[in-house]
Amino acid sequence: MDRLIVLVLTCDRLNYTKRTVDSFLELNYSQMHGAGLQFDLFYADDASIGWDDMKAYMQSRGFICIHRNETRAGCSPCTRDALLKCLHIGRKREASWGYKYGLLYLQNDWESAASLPPLASLRTIFSDKAVGWMRLYGAFKDKEQKQPVSGKHLGNGKLANWMPYSRYKGMEVAQIHWCYNPSITRLGLIKPLFSEPVSRESDVIHRSAKLSSYVAVRYPDNVMYHIGDVVTPGGMFGRQK
Repeated sequence: MDRLIVLVLTCDRLNYTKRTVDSFLELNYSQMHGAGLQFDLFYADDASIGWDDMKAYMQSRGFICIHRNETRAGCSPCTRDALLKCLHIGRKREASWGYKYGLLYLQNDWESAASLPPLASLRTIFSDKAVGWMRLYGAFKDKEQKQPVSGKHLGNGKLANWMPYSRYKGMEVAQIHWCYNPSITRLGLIKPLFSEPVSRESDVIHRSAKLSSYVAVRYPDNVMYHIGDVVTPGGMFGRQK
């Protein structure tokens, strides 16, 4: 893995978007402007009411809009459209530039608490072909530890047995589902997860159960935390209530 596509999904909540983006850029500044992990910064917008302000802000931070809905489609359809475009862009750039890409999908309510692992670490971890994605959160989504993460593989109902990861000190490994929470993911896994239409996150979670040859790794301490309690206007994830 040489470069990382970072995709942020926006849908109003500009204050949350700013916390998500500014904390990420601040904590990963040295990597972005050094010889370490490099990023291709994209975003997709699901019909933000305050589009002009959102567009101006994201452009000011160096993000390129690769997908925008004029009318609200909802989180999952917008996520699918944008991630498939990321897959296309990544494969094209891999062929042209010779880089190997990974992907980080971020909804606009996750604040960074630490920098991403350095390039050398990612190369070591993802040289293990069994690793499909790296979770950037631990047993809880939030700092206050009021939002526990499921200890089960929600795709098949089996208990996830997190164990020390022998190939990299300080990390844990388990077989568990992929979901919309932030993870560094192998670019090639976007196709089996999103090749078919999705209407809700659970569609993707159940598909990830078919990726049984892959495991997830994580740091016990969160790299990112979920923030706030204001949902996207129009209902949870943009679906009408």
